[in-house]
Amino acid sequence: MPCEQFVAFQDDRGVHDGNSKCGCGRLSRLQVAGKSGKVKSRGLHYVCAMGGCGFYAPATDDRGEQYGLSEGLLDMFVQLKLI
Repeated sequence: MPCEQFVAFQDDRGVHDGNSKCGCGRLSRLQVAGKSGKVKSRGLHYVCAMGGCGFYAPATDDRGEQYGLSEGLLDMFVQLKLI
């Protein structure tokens, strides 16, 4: 029977030196939200890079507005492994 519980990410996509640290004390991972959910559509956010804690923080500008990506930029960010 397969385990359907998330264990950990297996890559370093979205993990950058400038990211904030999560509750585990490690660098967080930059991700993009799907088209629906609790955050702004295609909004950028940080999560625990290892999936070990419940860290979540929206990526915001100086005004506190969450960064978002257009569909065109989304493809570019994914290809560059920025997210």
